[in-house]
Amino acid sequence: MIVERVLEVCTHGASKTRIIYQSNLNSTTVKHYLDLLIDSDLIEVDEVDQPERPVYKTTKSGFEFMKSLKEHNDEILRLTSLLAYACVFFWLASLWIANYLPDLSNNAFF
Repeated sequence: MIVERVLEVCTHGASKTRIIYQSNLNSTTVKHYLDLLIDSDLIEVDEVDQPERPVYKTTKSGFEFMKSLKEHNDEILRLTSLLAYACVFFWLASLWIANYLPDLSNNAFF
């Protein structure tokens, strides 16, 4: 989620300060992520206008990776929701069975 957010913030170019605030990171953590994303060619650094205030921009491969991350996160959310519904179903089923187990021991259904 952090990588996805940093890539999203850098879509139109962003300073390190902007990335820190919009990604809810601190300066130490953002440095780690920026180094990782730059080394992976997912973000590029533009230092042409102001070398002391570089601008970080998402690359084409960064956009593709961000799209893939969003798709995977959406699928994880969907599966998590299904799992929650399944847990509730089995919990309710166990309550129902627990109500009828005493009757089964007395041959109530036979």
